[in-house]
Amino acid sequence: MAELTICVRRNESTGQLELRVALCSDEDALPQEHEQLHRSLLAQLLPALDLNAGSDGGVEVTRERPAVEPVVG
Repeated sequence: MAELTICVRRNESTGQLELRVALCSDEDALPQEHEQLHRSLLAQLLPALDLNAGSDGGVEVTRERPAVEPVVG
């Protein structure tokens, strides 16, 4: 079962709130399945959020990479 983690914190230098949404999907999920599930859950959580707006929407989307990439196969 996938696990969604939501973290809200205030950026001390800018004073703005930052929202971090992390998804740990099932081990057998393909990268594109993981991405689709993450976007779907985020759209349900924040329906007014436009992830495709780029910097114009005031939303910055970054992807964190694990320290060690998983090995498939």
